[in-house]
Amino acid sequence: MHDFDVINDSTPVIFAKKKNDGIATISGLPDIYHKDFDLTEFVGEELASVRGVSSVHYFPLLFEERQKVFAIKNYFDKCLAIRTGSFDFKKEGVQYLSSRDLFHGDGERSLELLLSLCPNDQNREEFLDELLELYALDIYCSQTDRPNNIYYEIREDGSIHVGKIFDYEQSFDSTFGEYYASDFHLFDSIDDYQEFMVKYPMLKDKLTTYLDVDLEKIVRKMGYSRRFDLSSCNMDNYKRFGEESYKKLEKILK
Repeated sequence: MHDFDVINDSTPVIFAKKKNDGIATISGLPDIYHKDFDLTEFVGEELASVRGVSSVHYFPLLFEERQKVFAIKNYFDKCLAIRTGSFDFKKEGVQYLSSRDLFHGDGERSLELLLSLCPNDQNREEFLDELLELYALDIYCSQTDRPNNIYYEIREDGSIHVGKIFDYEQSFDSTFGEYYASDFHLFDSIDDYQEFMVKYPMLKDKLTTYLDVDLEKIVRKMGYSRRFDLSSCNMDNYKRFGEESYKKLEKILK
């Protein structure tokens, strides 16, 4: 949802220097990844925060002076001027790998194969819990762009964890299907969910808590904390999505 009008004179923004089409810089701070402004990125972060899923922090990013940006009328030019930014979250002493790095694109990707990388039972339990928290969030959001958008942390003690997640732009849009793909598991039908929950009942517990999510309240909380003007935002779309997602979860959990 490229609703640039949510940004107003009181909205906190970050001014940065554009390095290239994907990176911006501020002297003395980590690189900033930037992309098209999309309100769903901020909604996704807010929901992740509420649900306890580690997420990058997004902020409106400008390359031009504020007064010039608000004078722009052309949609395309405004799209180039107002961006969504997030600082590089990678920490020293931590190795970050994608699913392709972990298995070099070879062999059958399965959740059990991923869990086998854990050096001990305690890490396996922690890592599984992190993955299922992510699955539950994505399933509720109807996330369609998660595969290969996860960084896995390999810490100094050899333990593996889910890194901060990012990229929510293909969420909160359509719930007409039950399909969800993660890096290491595919849910292609209601039966797939139910078979998975027999083996990993923790997912059922986590999905059940999403029946209590008030998405409209989440969006308004996000807008208030960021001083966005939500008067132009179609809240009915979020309300409708929340209702449809509730029905989908009921089918999965029956």
